[in-house]
Amino acid sequence: MSPKPTYARTILNFLKIAVIFFSLQKAQAQFEFFGYYEAEIDQITFSDIDYIFGYNKLRLDFTSRPREYLFLGGNINIQKYLGKTSWDFLDFLPPKIKDEFEPGDQLILEIRDSLYLDNLFLRVSLRRLDITVGRQPISLGTGYAWNPLDIFNNKDLLDPTYEQPGINALRVEIALAGRTGADIIIEPDRNWKMSKKMVQLKKGIGSFDISLNWARQYHLYPYWKFKDMEKTHTLTNFAGASLVGQIGELGLWAEVLRSYKGPVDYGEYVAGLDHTFDNGIYVMAEYLHNTLGVKKDEVGFVNYAHFFAGETMGILENYLFSAAQFSLSDFLSAGLFGFSNLDDGSFSVVPQIEWTGLENMSFSLLLSGSGGPKNSEFSVQGRTLRIRYKAYF
Repeated sequence: MSPKPTYARTILNFLKIAVIFFSLQKAQAQFEFFGYYEAEIDQITFSDIDYIFGYNKLRLDFTSRPREYLFLGGNINIQKYLGKTSWDFLDFLPPKIKDEFEPGDQLILEIRDSLYLDNLFLRVSLRRLDITVGRQPISLGTGYAWNPLDIFNNKDLLDPTYEQPGINALRVEIALAGRTGADIIIEPDRNWKMSKKMVQLKKGIGSFDISLNWARQYHLYPYWKFKDMEKTHTLTNFAGASLVGQIGELGLWAEVLRSYKGPVDYGEYVAGLDHTFDNGIYVMAEYLHNTLGVKKDEVGFVNYAHFFAGETMGILENYLFSAAQFSLSDFLSAGLFGFSNLDDGSFSVVPQIEWTGLENMSFSLLLSGSGGPKNSEFSVQGRTLRIRYKAYF
């Protein structure tokens, strides 16, 4: 969700941009501008009620290279919502979970129009060293639907490749010998202790790229894992690794992130594979195991709250994402993807089609339908129709 707008924030963002533009213009720096306009309409049906909502979005990117070793990048997003913008969180819960509340209870979520500076960063490139400071795009890991190593972002299973918001961070990337490198990322917080930190060592070996990771952050563990509820927000160390590569015509990838020396044994594991057939059909599958998940007969509202807060990748323990994609013509492609909870048997199936017949424009149509046993995770999601238009400039 986009940040809530305030007049003070909007004015401050424009002042930041104006100061930077003025300073660079004084240095005779040249800017390039590009971006896109996007319009989306969604209709969802759950609990036998239809809702219509959507948005108009304008993204303006700007880049400049005032010196050979300096690069400035950023973008401004303007997003205007339409249709239903007030949602009751309880409507998205299975009936059994919703019964934990009294009749008439509500947990309202308001979605507001937004205008904000999404990214604004400066990169200094030296011989074997890149230093990036500011609000910048960060994407870590090799997974498609899930990225345990990416402690800075969360993904939407209906749209896992959609752009992530910028992260305020300092990033140092070091090129070592051959296909070896190091990556250091710090997301500042109130003090050094509270700040998120990740160090990544990357190495290419044959047809594979491998990383070893260390991270430290305050992690909100589920309270039911503790006897003392005050300790649920605990400074935690993580160790992780990833690999991506190819064996013959089969693509393979994996990710793992595990806590160590912490109050709770915590781990997320992802493994996937893909293949493109001679006729052009592409297929892939990805599996997630989440040790913070609970058994299907133990699910309560707190589990859903923990998941929607972005503190865990799944409510239960085992999930599967799979997809197939193929071209119908030079300008028309079709796909089918789905995800399922392997523990409670619920699932969503999502066919989609995309047309790119005009230069720098695309039009896509997506449908989704869900099923599974009563009170299961995805069965409550009902049906979705999504129409999206995008024009680049």
